[in-house]
Amino acid sequence: MSIISAVSTDEAGAIATFIGQTRNNFQGKISYSALAIKTMLNILQEARTIAAAPLSKIALYHRLGACGIGEASIVVAVSSPHRREAFEACSWIVDEVKRKAQIFKREYYEGEPESQASWKQNA
Repeated sequence: MSIISAVSTDEAGAIATFIGQTRNNFQGKISYSALAIKTMLNILQEARTIAAAPLSKIALYHRLGACGIGEASIVVAVSSPHRREAFEACSWIVDEVKRKAQIFKREYYEGEPESQASWKQNA
């Protein structure tokens, strides 16, 4: 099932999406944190409570494990009766995941062996 299908509903007049991908400023990254899943669920629940108007459906996919250059690492979709609420909620969710989720990236750069990779917290 696609993320669009996951949030589609007859009551929604808008679906806003965000796809974040790995940039080419390093060779690759690996991300994982089991606690991050619970944090992301809490973010989705909070999005519903703070939205200016009701949201129809929300979906969030985050990549766990290796993520190469150009590959999607996060996908967010929000449907609502009106576009403003969908866009605002989608943007807020992405910002909160970046700020709160316990995701650590092991980045390694072109020309360096993977053994010299460094762990960095999501920011």
